Amino acid sequence: MKYSFRMFVFLFVTMSTGWLSLLLSRLSYEALEYCHIIINLLEAILILYVCVFGQRRVTFLLSKTCNCCNSGENIDGLDWGEEMTAINAGY
Repeated sequence: MKYSFRMFVFLFVTMSTGWLSLLLSRLSYEALEYCHIIINLLEAILILYVCVFGQRRVTFLLSKTCNCCNSGENIDGLDWGEEMTAINAGY
């Protein structure tokens, strides 16, 4: 629960910029429509990062399965119950 408030604040800020760009794109300037498209792309990437890759559990499991994300520590010998202990300890 301690990370959920931070996540909701990031989501609120990210989506608020998307809504503001939508309102500004309704003006009669064509360049603002293109800016809205770019902001929507950045908004999608930020939401993916905040909701998926920002979670410690997901990054831990990615580092366990993907060799490119390995932190260098040996975590192959962990059993099922030890994964949560390793996540909470910050390995």
